Amino acid sequence: MTVSRGRKRRTPRRSGLIWAVFAAVLLLLCAVLLLRYLRLPEGSRGGEAVGVVQQIAGAAAQTDSADTVSEEAENAADGAERPARESTAAEQHVQEEGQNAQTQPVQSASDESVTAPDAEAASVQGTTEPGKRYNEQTYQLVTDLVVTMRNHGLEGADSIRALLEELKAADPELGVLWEGIMDYWMEISADLPLYPGVLPDGLPEDDSLCIVVLGFQLMYDGDMAPELEGRCEIALASARKYPNAYIVVTGGGTAAGNHSATEAGVMADWLIGQGIRPERIIVEDRSMTTDQNAVFSCAILAEEYPQIKEVAIVSSDYHVALGSMMFTEAGLLYAYENNCGVPYRVVSNAAYATTGNPEYSNTRRFSSYIWVMADPTY
Repeated sequence: MTVSRGRKRRTPRRSGLIWAVFAAVLLLLCAVLLLRYLRLPEGSRGGEAVGVVQQIAGAAAQTDSADTVSEEAENAADGAERPARESTAAEQHVQEEGQNAQTQPVQSASDESVTAPDAEAASVQGTTEPGKRYNEQTYQLVTDLVVTMRNHGLEGADSIRALLEELKAADPELGVLWEGIMDYWMEISADLPLYPGVLPDGLPEDDSLCIVVLGFQLMYDGDMAPELEGRCEIALASARKYPNAYIVVTGGGTAAGNHSATEAGVMADWLIGQGIRPERIIVEDRSMTTDQNAVFSCAILAEEYPQIKEVAIVSSDYHVALGSMMFTEAGLLYAYENNCGVPYRVVSNAAYATTGNPEYSNTRRFSSYIWVMADPTY
């Protein structure tokens, strides 16, 4: 008889023992993994999500707390980056409403979108670094000036006057500088007449007058956008009305497809082509923002054209107030830094009519630009 041989069956006792060993090994492995997990930093395990949430919540709480200072009357909805300096800030530099770069105007380098001082500007504690304009006390006073004007406008005039007196007591020269800045800010906030089409009558007939034409983003290939050409037409009419006046054209290279073209250079060529004598034209072609337009042009006028005493701004209707504020502040800062008289006064304007961004006309939104030039690190 043939007997088939097969594998011996495992007894229930032996099978249970194997499962027990397997379970013990599995538990031991889980314990080791849990121990390693608990020894890791919070950011390296499952608590990472909690840590991120806590960081976000903390940042939001700090922002909310700081924003309370600068939002007493309204919150700046324009991105709220205090221009980080004109080289950085500048901001960013407010930007003009633009259109397609190749066929229509795009955002202007000189007409950036206006923002208000951010939380840092509103709560800054100042600086005592050598060579800076401010110490902790004066920087805080200036901060309070800007925030008060920004939030309360002319209704804050009494508070502004009191702050100016404190600033004068702490630093007489700085107090005089900021008195001039705040006086002009309040003046244009109360009433800044716009003169459409051409400069008004009654301005100097000699070469003590300078017409300043503010730039606008070039087309992709370096041609003028229609709005910039409109500004040039206003400048041309004004230059013909005042044939002895100098003409500053200001604005750097903003054509994405033509790096050799500048706003100032294109404007100068256009004006010369319309019969304006080249010797009347002053070219400032480095600036990329409105405050740089003002600072760089001011230095040229003060150092190379001392006969110029009065300035008239030519720009789009919504941009005239900002340009006037920036050129006034640039002149005051130049006098303060160089221990000299103010090189010129902004006395008038000529406006190109547009349907542009009305935020430019809201002088309470100028605070970011005023900070750009007045900040001690500028």
